[in-house]
Amino acid sequence: MYTVSVSNALWESVWNGSVRSWYSQDIPKELDPVESGSYLTAYSWIENDALRTRVYYQKQDEYIQEAASDNGKGWGKAVEPAQSFPQARSGTGLAILPFPNTNDREAKLFYLNIRGKLMSFDHKRNATSGGSWQNQDRWFSPSISGNRHSISNFPQTATVNHGSIPGGTHLTAILNTSGDMALRIYFIRDGNLVEIRWNEKGGWQSWYMHDAAALGVAAVSNSNDVNIFFQTKTECLSAMGLNRLANK
Repeated sequence: MYTVSVSNALWESVWNGSVRSWYSQDIPKELDPVESGSYLTAYSWIENDALRTRVYYQKQDEYIQEAASDNGKGWGKAVEPAQSFPQARSGTGLAILPFPNTNDREAKLFYLNIRGKLMSFDHKRNATSGGSWQNQDRWFSPSISGNRHSISNFPQTATVNHGSIPGGTHLTAILNTSGDMALRIYFIRDGNLVEIRWNEKGGWQSWYMHDAAALGVAAVSNSNDVNIFFQTKTECLSAMGLNRLANK
């Protein structure tokens, strides 16, 4: 579990199953300080029998930073052979998830650009370096970029023209890998739970799902079911569920 300390440093808490207790430690200060109030998102995978963990946060200059740990050998800045990570709106939500389109190690990092547009920054595998973060212009919506084949105005990958999202908005994302690679992103805006979804056949779509009383939202995907947890009233936790087979 990853949090930010009062001194704006990353903090790691680990569950030790042998002694059934948590222990906590600072992630090294060689990393750039975290912006106060920054959201965090993380994921890990096994590669060549080694555990690899990545944590993403917003720095004080509003750029996104990746912290990397490989097989318990300590933490450091990830060195990527492509471009640096993008600048984001202050207080951007962050959500990363594996997106195994052509390779199991591919991933998408969702965030808000400085104009409040929901964007994705994509990790692609390659034969020479193992992988790099890249821009994928095929994800551009014409209504955002103005030209589907030009990325001069918006150098990061866009999703759908849904308007501006304010800073401080939490993002959560899930992916169905057992069916049609349906991607779903959830957030709260103007007191409403919003779903943005994508698949290859239908492209990007969005809709307002329900009234909401707070910005927090979490989603989990289990087999053919999706469950979204949020607040419909202050101090009351609510849930909505989707059964993909029944489509309801």
